[in-house]
Amino acid sequence: MSDMYGTVDPTQHDAEERLGVLIARTLAVVGLLAALGLLIPGGGGLAWAAVAIAVAIPVLRVMWLAVRWARLKDSRYVWAAVVLLVLIAVGPIIAFV
Repeated sequence: MSDMYGTVDPTQHDAEERLGVLIARTLAVVGLLAALGLLIPGGGGLAWAAVAIAVAIPVLRVMWLAVRWARLKDSRYVWAAVVLLVLIAVGPIIAFV
């Protein structure tokens, strides 16, 4: 465990692998929802659900990483994740104004 790299979580690699599989399966469902939204008359709700899920995936991943980093007490990365999440939340408000 080096100070230069912060605290190292030995279980991070396995957790990232499991999350990658989950994201891949979720994206398959997103593709199915998007295809159904295009093929089914009046399926706009399915298409919007696909878009919402696809947009939520990276935000949820940053939140997941922030929690893991908080457990390791690696405050630099926790603050970076929090700042990124705040920017994501404030961005549409700034664009609207």
